Amino acid sequence: ENMITICSPVEYSYVSEQISLLCEEAVSCWQQFLLNYYTDPYLANVHFTLGLLKTVQGRVAEAMPEYKMVANRFTNSNLASAALMNSAKLKIGLQDYPGAYEDLKEVVEQYPDYEEIGRANLSLADTAFRMGYNEEAAKLYAKVYYLNNAVSTQSAAALAVGQIFYHVQDYVNAEKWFTRYLTLKKDNKNDQFYQVCLLLGKTWQALGNSQSACDALRTSLSGHLPQKDFVEAVSVLSEAYIAQGNFLQVIH
Repeated sequence: ENMITICSPVEYSYVSEQISLLCEEAVSCWQQFLLNYYTDPYLANVHFTLGLLKTVQGRVAEAMPEYKMVANRFTNSNLASAALMNSAKLKIGLQDYPGAYEDLKEVVEQYPDYEEIGRANLSLADTAFRMGYNEEAAKLYAKVYYLNNAVSTQSAAALAVGQIFYHVQDYVNAEKWFTRYLTLKKDNKNDQFYQVCLLLGKTWQALGNSQSACDALRTSLSGHLPQKDFVEAVSVLSEAYIAQGNFLQVIH
């Protein structure tokens, strides 16, 4: 009494309470395993598991060293690349983009045969973009586009490249990548499809191609745009019609 608290995992008020109890027990067991069997050939698995358990517990600061242990000490383990990916994900959640960038770059450079190398490249590109490395991010997104056959991944990469070029006012390249995105998504249109049509219309308008701009903008208005984007699309479309001297369409 007053020394030992006995808990039964089948008696709990909330699922979160049971998960917390079982996680704590699992962590304790694995830590005891590390103390007793420090030469076991599966230590990489143990550290990786501890990383997962501590993540579930919300002990992110303790989970990251477990993943780094796997990546640095067991480089030949098939879990090394996955550990770096998990570490990067946690760092992104903490907005430690430089740290995540280094982890992801290590995955891409050291483990080119990693089964989810496409996702690693995409995450690396996202992180580079968040850090303001626009030129590098564009190259990485383009790499993902050319190396990946999944339409969802290719379309995400094409859109990202287009947005970067649009942001830096390189409208020629922006038009090329927005067109690639729309070609990939033409059979599976969603709200984002119509928003990209708006961006493409504005891009063509900036390039002086008012007719193509009108076509893209009319397409964008046929979808469900947020109110702000809808107003902008109507405004830019009106400007395009005025540039053509088509004042009747502006009134309509």
